[in-house]
Amino acid sequence: MSKKRNIIKNKKHHKNKPQNAFIRKKSFNTVVLAGDYGYVRQIETLLKSLVYHNRYLKIYVFNKDIPKEWFQYHKRQLQILDCELVDVKLLNIPLNENWYSGYPHINFMAFARYFIPQFVSEEKVLYLDSDMIVTGNLDTLFKIDLSNHALAAVEDRFNSYGGFNSGVLLINNKSWKDEKIQEKLVSYTAEHYQEIKEGDQTVLNHFFGKTYLKLNEDYNFLVGQDHYAFLTRDKSFFEKDLTLPPTVVHYLTHDKPWNTHSSSRLRELWWQYHWLTWEKIITERGSKLSLPNLPVITPKGNLVVVTNTHLLEKVESLIQALPDYDIHIAAFTDMAPSLKRLEGYDNVYLHVKAIGYLLIDILETCDAYLDINHGTKLTEMIDVITRQQKPIFTFNNVVANELQQYPNLYRFEAQDAQMMADKIREVL
Repeated sequence: MSKKRNIIKNKKHHKNKPQNAFIRKKSFNTVVLAGDYGYVRQIETLLKSLVYHNRYLKIYVFNKDIPKEWFQYHKRQLQILDCELVDVKLLNIPLNENWYSGYPHINFMAFARYFIPQFVSEEKVLYLDSDMIVTGNLDTLFKIDLSNHALAAVEDRFNSYGGFNSGVLLINNKSWKDEKIQEKLVSYTAEHYQEIKEGDQTVLNHFFGKTYLKLNEDYNFLVGQDHYAFLTRDKSFFEKDLTLPPTVVHYLTHDKPWNTHSSSRLRELWWQYHWLTWEKIITERGSKLSLPNLPVITPKGNLVVVTNTHLLEKVESLIQALPDYDIHIAAFTDMAPSLKRLEGYDNVYLHVKAIGYLLIDILETCDAYLDINHGTKLTEMIDVITRQQKPIFTFNNVVANELQQYPNLYRFEAQDAQMMADKIREVL
């Protein structure tokens, strides 16, 4: 028999990890990006441009399907650069995939900015569309006083109805929460989405088009409108000297620089940031930054649960109580949004539509099993654990019948998730 591959990371040679390994030196400015996996290279290009010119950023990426591994890698790069990256999975929220943005090159994720009040705690937030790059420092932008405004934005000179372009929004998040703006935006869009011409921008201008604080166009230069400006003979748009590019370059419309061909200006600038390596970013900014040696963190233990339901008793409490333990959740089918959302935690790994042979490898190399799923139990999977006499932790309201007499079973009441976590630390 061939030697089985250890899929779960080995817990030997563990180095103690401080609970707050990332220590803030000063207050951070907050940025929100949004997109799906199909737009991940554009998100990464914007991310590179942001951290190349700015320090102390906390960057949320709203998404539904960007893999955990992408976030793991980029979190480490941003830590070196004194920035943070947060994975926000937009699941179980009223983000309707049928909402039409008005243009075929923009999908429903354009409406993700509606949900900033729900997922972001900071009071001032900069939202950026992902089809742009940042070419300079944003500290001055973040210092703008929003106390009398719900948002600040750049006027959209190409819109017949006026208003602002929603690609760059400096948001008074406290005001949005107090005034329940999220609920208003969702309700209005749900009622009128079939008649909305420019997606979220139409809706946001409906609410704030007459009250927003105007920003200098340097913070959202609409270079993607070059073709339209030419057709309308707007010669003044081309008179701006782009030798020193605007602070925020927005490649809106379908004429994107990553297309095989495009006619708008500053195409090569996008590619320069796209091909910028993380090593080069770190090296070129090395004189301003300390470069710590980030250790490879090995978990104190690996815990597994195999389930055929989305109902896992106190699973989020256990995840939060055991941040230095990896928790693997496996299913032979697709998973419900309530489970997929959990992969936003650094210590959670989902095995969706798991292959049986590989799942057995995971069970044989884990340290303990969590019998916390409601409903029927997957006996064959549990047998792999019991044959090796590995510890099993369960709650009395979900314990498998076949485990009632198992000698290495630890049982707790459903309200005692913290006691279970403490016992796991004691046993493993």
